Amino acid sequence: MLGLKQLTDPVEHPLEIGVFLQHDYQIPIELRHENPEFEFIRQPEGSSSSLDTLENWTRNKDLIEYSSIYIAGYIPMVRELRKKLKTRTHYNTTIYAHGFWR
Repeated sequence: MLGLKQLTDPVEHPLEIGVFLQHDYQIPIELRHENPEFEFIRQPEGSSSSLDTLENWTRNKDLIEYSSIYIAGYIPMVRELRKKLKTRTHYNTTIYAHGFWR
């Protein structure tokens, strides 16, 4: 997420970043202050589905306006979230997906 931020011109290509965290993860204060465009999404206590949490977060977004979407993380979650987002985006929207672990 930091690399993508450094490579993107925010004037030409506005950047919106959602970072999913387990409910017990502590976010460093410096990270929040230096990256105000990052939205940290915590998994609700008692919830076991990161896919549901992220899908709910995207429901507040007008995905038709996006030209690119990048998803990275747990392989099964990335695969399923990509499928769901493809049904809600413009046909020219590119969805990049990269799984890290199983």
